[in-house]
Amino acid sequence: MPHTPGPLRVRDRFYIGVEGDPFSLAEVKSCNTVPASDVETHEANARLFAAAPELLAACKMAIKVMDLASENGFALNMEPYFLCRNAIQKAEGTA
Repeated sequence: MPHTPGPLRVRDRFYIGVEGDPFSLAEVKSCNTVPASDVETHEANARLFAAAPELLAACKMAIKVMDLASENGFALNMEPYFLCRNAIQKAEGTA
């Protein structure tokens, strides 16, 4: 099942929604490792979640560029390749 397309935006510090849609997809809340009083961490988490569709697209583009470079004989540091591939798999539920 595909994810909600972006762009996503943070609203009111802790709510994530699709740009132009008045409803929220998610609310960042406290958890066992981050107390409710740690507002800065919750705001940072909300920004990261909202950036996820663009980050996924960037990872897919990076994989294509690295594949093309490798096919053309360029030596690559494989760590970024594997980081991108693993992030894509995690986002798409194939990890």
